[in-house]
Amino acid sequence: MPTPARVLAIGWFGAGNLGDEAMLQGLLRLLDRALGPVEVTVSTADPASTAARYGTATLRQRAPSASGLRDVGLVRASARASLVTLGGGDLIREQADGTVPARNWLARMRTPLR
Repeated sequence: MPTPARVLAIGWFGAGNLGDEAMLQGLLRLLDRALGPVEVTVSTADPASTAARYGTATLRQRAPSASGLRDVGLVRASARASLVTLGGGDLIREQADGTVPARNWLARMRTPLR
């Protein structure tokens, strides 16, 4: 039996925002339809609640400024993943100070992928 795909879902999940939770639920349905059984790890503000609600593995979401490549759990999860998703408009949208959070997340993915 083939090994299921491993997916890392990065977003502002587990923080009580209904839109982000709907995006995660939709992502999980889409992955199931497109890939069949997958092993999903969700980066979340509330690992216990997210795991119980969605049946996924979880890791604690840290602010980009607090984690970088020092977040060993995120580095390991991204290295194991065959697919990494960035969910949520705030991860993509340019902030008032000119930063784009997605650039920080994508920079973190480069090192494990090498």
